[in-house]
Amino acid sequence: MLHFRPTLWDRWSQRLEVTVGELLPDQPVPLLKRRLELTREEALKLWAEKRQQAWRTCSPQWALPTERQPRDGPQATSMGRSTSPPCF
Repeated sequence: MLHFRPTLWDRWSQRLEVTVGELLPDQPVPLLKRRLELTREEALKLWAEKRQQAWRTCSPQWALPTERQPRDGPQATSMGRSTSPPCF
């Protein structure tokens, strides 16, 4: 799994954070392997390479942390997984 997220985006410089993860059959969330910071051009090149290798886009597999609940309320989960099939 790869997740692309802009970290710096202005007129002169564009950088993206790429999160690399692995889907494990017995886990509800992909295992985080590493994070890279790439220029826009490097990220576009990586995207094109993965598309050439038949990777496909999918819904987000890592969810943003939810708002914190009071101690006596239900526990908030920090990560979730969509119900769509895994993507490679």
